Amino acid sequence: MPISSGPQTVDSESDNLATKGNTSDGSKFLSLAIMLLEINFGKPIEQMRRPGNHDNNTESDEFADLQTARRWLKAKNSRLTAGFRKAILTSLKESLDPSADLSDPRYCEAIKDKLLQPLEKEMRDLLS
Repeated sequence: MPISSGPQTVDSESDNLATKGNTSDGSKFLSLAIMLLEINFGKPIEQMRRPGNHDNNTESDEFADLQTARRWLKAKNSRLTAGFRKAILTSLKESLDPSADLSDPRYCEAIKDKLLQPLEKEMRDLLS
C-alpha cells in the first residue's frame, strides 16, 4: 500500500499512470503493431505464439504478445516494406513508452508523422 507522504513508490507511480490512461495507450500501440503484422503476413498472432506462451492473465498475455511480435518482426523483417517496418517498429516502441498519451494532440500529431506517413507514402508510390 503506497504511503501518501514522502517519495513516490513504484505502486503509486503505476496508479498515476493508470489514472492518466497511459497504460491502455501502450496496449493500443501493441495491438496496432500486431494488427499490422497480421495484415502484412496474412496470419493471426495465435499461429505465431510458442506453445504455453499465453495464459489468462492480461499482463502476461501482453508480454507474450510483445515477445511474439518481436520474434515475428525479427524473423520476417526482410519481407516487410519500409513503410510497414517503420509503422510496426514505431508501434512497438510506443507500446513500451510510459509517457504515451493519446489524449495529447501534440503527441498524436507526432505519432501520425512517425507511424502513418510512411504507410501513406508507400501507398501513394504503389498507386502512382
